Amino acid sequence: MSGVAESFECLSQRGVDPAAEIYARMFAAHPDTAPLFQRDADGGIKAHMLYEAIEAALDIENPHGYGANLIGCEVVNHQNLGVAPDVFVSFYATMRAVTKTQCGDDWTPSMESGWADLIARVDAIVARRLTP
Repeated sequence: MSGVAESFECLSQRGVDPAAEIYARMFAAHPDTAPLFQRDADGGIKAHMLYEAIEAALDIENPHGYGANLIGCEVVNHQNLGVAPDVFVSFYATMRAVTKTQCGDDWTPSMESGWADLIARVDAIVARRLTP
């Protein structure tokens, strides 16, 4: 199991739903993204987006998987909504920060290195999508 998967398992074992804290931090860091969710009265859109981000994170290491392609496509799709590409890297960094906080003393070096690798991969995907 990768360090990222271990960290999500840690959240699961603690019964933590990180969505509210992730989005609160994201909206604080990128207030221009909050209006994009004004129709999300029940949190379903944010929950689905977080689910997709987690699925991509868990699949990104698979050389024949879809995770990297999904992130790359969503960078382009979100640019059409006015979301700057660097927000994707920031979103994953925020996911990591919240997960680390929630796991507390159960956070491991494997989780730390797994997230560092994931964020570097997302950053590389974003950079490739921005290069013509």
